[in-house]
Amino acid sequence: MVAIVWAWINYSWFASAFDTDDWLFRVLTMVQMAGVVVLAIGLPPMFASLERGQPVENEIMVAGYVVMRVFISG
Repeated sequence: MVAIVWAWINYSWFASAFDTDDWLFRVLTMVQMAGVVVLAIGLPPMFASLERGQPVENEIMVAGYVVMRVFISG
């Protein structure tokens, strides 16, 4: 949850500070939303691995976070 909130706070600050409303900004917004969805899809496998006592399966969550940060920061 912290990763999603942190990324979205930074994104919304940028959006309100610079008022960019072109097609590229809108496409990147959709990409960041897709990254949040991927991160959220990775939550159940992560918690299931913790319940089974196995190493944390957070690859999907990391991939979603990378999508959120790389495309907006770039």
